[in-house]
Amino acid sequence: MSGKPTGNMVNSQIWESTVLHGVGGTSGGKPKNTKNSSFRTEEQRRFEELSDNVDGGNNPTPTHDFKISLQKARNAKGWTQKDLASKMGMKPVDINSWEAGKGSPPTGEQRAKLQKILGVKFPKM
Repeated sequence: MSGKPTGNMVNSQIWESTVLHGVGGTSGGKPKNTKNSSFRTEEQRRFEELSDNVDGGNNPTPTHDFKISLQKARNAKGWTQKDLASKMGMKPVDINSWEAGKGSPPTGEQRAKLQKILGVKFPKM
């Protein structure tokens, strides 16, 4: 065998180093919790800030109280997300994202329509 490592040799060395020796932020194959660590890089801190609030706070997501109230009101009517979406003239994925607390919250007009269709008053967002 020549002195030059083959691709498989290099890959296995990287794998062994990562799994066995904790290189690359892992220890024994388990990710380290670096969120509260003083050893985080500035890049890691910035990534966590952006991950925690993907849009930088310019576009809030539905509140926990709203998403729970919406789901309970829909279920009380015996409706699926598809049923409610149809009555709202929307796509089921929009209802799903509100109930999951993701994406943009409903507009004032959408919120009023939801309250009228479901016969409930939602908490402030």
